[in-house]
Amino acid sequence: MSAQDKAGLVSTTLSDSIVLKTAPTIEFTSPSPQISNTQDYTLTYTVDGVPTTETWKLGNGENRLMVHAGSSGAETFKTYTVTWNAPLVSDPAPFDSSNESLVSMTTEDGLILKYRDGNLVSIEKPNEYTFHSLSLILIKT
Repeated sequence: MSAQDKAGLVSTTLSDSIVLKTAPTIEFTSPSPQISNTQDYTLTYTVDGVPTTETWKLGNGENRLMVHAGSSGAETFKTYTVTWNAPLVSDPAPFDSSNESLVSMTTEDGLILKYRDGNLVSIEKPNEYTFHSLSLILIKT
């Protein structure tokens, strides 16, 4: 914009606008209570009214899920807590009552290793303990 005064001098005026960054608003829309019956949990929420979903893999017990929206200078972080109670391991793997496919080996220190179809299915220390439904992780060193 320019203006001219009575003396004929022309002046120019500049204008500028200031944009203020505002942090986005996060609102959780997942149902209550915050207890999941499955390990895979879908969290639903809105960011400034726009629906969003995320799928999380829950650990046993209380899980704090953090959501982030926005960018540097105008960010919002919000935490949603959900509980998943992992099912208890049921009874040991059923054994073949005929024991036709079961092979037992006794180690030097008295442990009884039982194999079915080439797979280790239990480790026993007589009169002390029995491990069933084994899941082993081998680490190569």
